[in-house]
Amino acid sequence: MPIINRNGGQVSISWNLLATYAANAGMDLHTFLHRYSPSGENLNFVPAPTPQATNGTIGGATIVNTNPFNIPHQWQEIPMPDMAGLFDTPKATRKIVRRSESASGSTQLLQELYKYKSMTLRKTDSVAFEKGNKVSGTSFDWCTQQGMVGIEIEVENIKQQFPIYAYWDAKTDGSLRNNGIEYVSVPLQIKQVQLALEHIYKQMNEYNEPDFSNRTSIHIHVNCRDLTQDQIFNFCILYALFEKHFYQVAGTRRMNSIFCVPLFRTNQLSTLNSVIYGMGSDWNKYCGLNLLPLFANNVTQGYGTVEFRHLYGTKDINEILMWINDIMCLRKFACEISKDDLLVAVKEMNTTSSYMSMYSQVFAKGRRILSNKKDFEECVSNIKRELFGNDYAITLNKTDQSKYWKLANELGVRG
Repeated sequence: MPIINRNGGQVSISWNLLATYAANAGMDLHTFLHRYSPSGENLNFVPAPTPQATNGTIGGATIVNTNPFNIPHQWQEIPMPDMAGLFDTPKATRKIVRRSESASGSTQLLQELYKYKSMTLRKTDSVAFEKGNKVSGTSFDWCTQQGMVGIEIEVENIKQQFPIYAYWDAKTDGSLRNNGIEYVSVPLQIKQVQLALEHIYKQMNEYNEPDFSNRTSIHIHVNCRDLTQDQIFNFCILYALFEKHFYQVAGTRRMNSIFCVPLFRTNQLSTLNSVIYGMGSDWNKYCGLNLLPLFANNVTQGYGTVEFRHLYGTKDINEILMWINDIMCLRKFACEISKDDLLVAVKEMNTTSSYMSMYSQVFAKGRRILSNKKDFEECVSNIKRELFGNDYAITLNKTDQSKYWKLANELGVRG
């Protein structure tokens, strides 16, 4: 839990209450924390403003800013907030979602904590299309029928527009060339995905010779509105554990792209709690796993989704289906394991057999393409370093100081 300076003393408060304080102060969560909680070894942090409640309550509201301030990282230039009216009625640009102070990230769904716009499903079109059309060949064997996804397909050489009867919209994309178009689906139920892909590719190929050049990619948005915050946390940790699985499929070019950066090459996991539980925006949109669409910020209006940006542009529908199924394997397992159990498993994970055991469980109905210990070690170490910090460092130090390693170092032996 975060610590703030309240009346000269260090006090732990909930993330929800912290979000309320920050929003009323006109700051984002991280700015508020930087000013009013300890930073590194410096404990001389400013006392936080606290409400002078006239009726003994602040209303029990979590306030979510839908027009976040673009606050610079030069923290010393941030002015002190005006104390007057700090806890008055919030501005009209903010959404207020009533919730119990005792509500936890393990019980309430995201859509109960945050006010989203209704999904645009265009059910009339899809129902009519599905009455007269079925998938060609064998239906894909999904790991789960639970959940919804949105698909964005970038493609070039679309010289002739064509009729689309359901599921898709065509949009321009400035990153594409040579008559490039991006086709964006409505939120799709898993059972609709195969037919939706077959429809857009059939129309595309009938009227054009589509080119999936190096500039094109396919992005998958996974609906998280019907998950708890703990389940979303699990989803992200499981992805981080098996991130190299996804880059193994996407290839080296995508792994080295500045528009699809792996988490194991960043310290983004250190901000995971503040993004998921604090509903903050301290995340880079060009990570392979993009969390910014979860909530409104200066990049997106907030859809309640997590975006997978890895997959290259392809004409192979089956490859896209397998890709989405691998993602849904993560989501499914994230809903089946508790956050505490997952963190314990990660913390104790240090052998090839433990890596492979978890990998086999998660991708029981997906592809299992990793087999080398090195495929897991870097990702596991990154998670431990960012989530467990000092505990992990102490463990490593104890290992380095063991009699075996001391002797090995004296003899010049490599373990």
